[in-house]
Amino acid sequence: MIDPDAIELDALTEADRLLLAELLDREDGEQEFPVASAQREMLTTAARFPDSRAAGIHLAIRLDGRVSLEGLRAAHHTLLSRHSALRTGFRADPDGWRQAVSEGGEFPMRISTGEPLDDSCVVTAFERAREEPFDLLGAGPLARAELITDRNGAQVLLWSWHHAVVDGYSLGLLWSDFTAAYRGGHEQTEPVPYGEFALWQREWLAGPEARRAAERLASASDSFGDLPPQRSRPARPDIGAMELVVPAAVHDELVREAVHRGLTTHMVLLAAYRHEVEAAGLLGAAAPVWTPLAGRTDDRFMSTVGMFGNVLPVFGRAGGDLSPIRDGCILAMECQNLPRPELLQTRPIPADALFALQNTPSGDGSLPGVRVSVVRPPGVPPVAPILEFYSPPDELFRTALSFGYRDGGLTGVFEYDRAEVPDSAATAVVAGIGKWLRSFTGGAR
Repeated sequence: MIDPDAIELDALTEADRLLLAELLDREDGEQEFPVASAQREMLTTAARFPDSRAAGIHLAIRLDGRVSLEGLRAAHHTLLSRHSALRTGFRADPDGWRQAVSEGGEFPMRISTGEPLDDSCVVTAFERAREEPFDLLGAGPLARAELITDRNGAQVLLWSWHHAVVDGYSLGLLWSDFTAAYRGGHEQTEPVPYGEFALWQREWLAGPEARRAAERLASASDSFGDLPPQRSRPARPDIGAMELVVPAAVHDELVREAVHRGLTTHMVLLAAYRHEVEAAGLLGAAAPVWTPLAGRTDDRFMSTVGMFGNVLPVFGRAGGDLSPIRDGCILAMECQNLPRPELLQTRPIPADALFALQNTPSGDGSLPGVRVSVVRPPGVPPVAPILEFYSPPDELFRTALSFGYRDGGLTGVFEYDRAEVPDSAATAVVAGIGKWLRSFTGGAR
């Protein structure tokens, strides 16, 4: 219990005073927290573009075997009880936005039928889930499930969340906790509530580390000279997409060559993308490639479900020597606690190109007597679309490339703003990336 009379207020910094006020509010039963910076960006975007569905996360899991409906409901209830982010809504206040965490609530699970439960049925369910809006600025919920069955006993569990409460890393945590709860077990250690991260972030931003990170990234941008002007974000963007496959043999050689050169797979793929979009005239020499980062630098939050992700620029040209790309990636990693909005207050940097390697853990756990597999039918992107979602509220990335691991290799999607990029240019970029990677690996097939 905090005793306010025992605290020397004159000795507290402004950040300490804000943190103390939050703690005292919580002791009085308040379950409100400030929003994290990434959440504030999403709320701003949602208010400006209410018809956008870019911030939904959807995951389909096939369940082959006898499944207990009550067990599924109980496991969903455990997720809701264990993770405060799933009980979170948002409210406007004079300072912007607040997180409102309820004590209870419901993780709704709809039951539907598909005859037969084939790829076409799952694609239809995906499209329906994408089109169903989340009540982000109202009462919620921001998490829901649908169990699709057919008369032959086939079952697909379709999960949907809003990105404001769940990031990619959280999916593995949710699956591990869900399967443990279904089996009747539970984790002994309770995760730190996500609201604690928002408090931690606000305190960190008031300190010297945030200023140093902003100065380092701003200095990197200054060294590249004048940046191109920012482009406004349309209300209804026309986004094209093309698939790109890196076969297992090429991927294996890529990893070996990258390690030999002191690089990571992420660095090599980003370099290939940068080289080709710049060669196609879609990225200026001074402009960076932005990339999402996990944002989980404090071990206290490794079991916490929530939106920790951040997006920062990687400065560096992709010539024969890839050390500038490596240095740019390392700088972004070292500065990943600095949210994008705070960086842009220091130095406007245009959103032209975006790269992501979606390699977050899938989680551990199984369901007794049930074979579990992730469903990716034709018509559903092999990786989550990122161009519109990761764009700032005022801008739209011109191009984006995201990769995910599949069948020992990599499968990716190249997205592009059709108002800025012709289909022919997109085709050339995709072909060029494949050629660049084969050249990097010495022609592996």
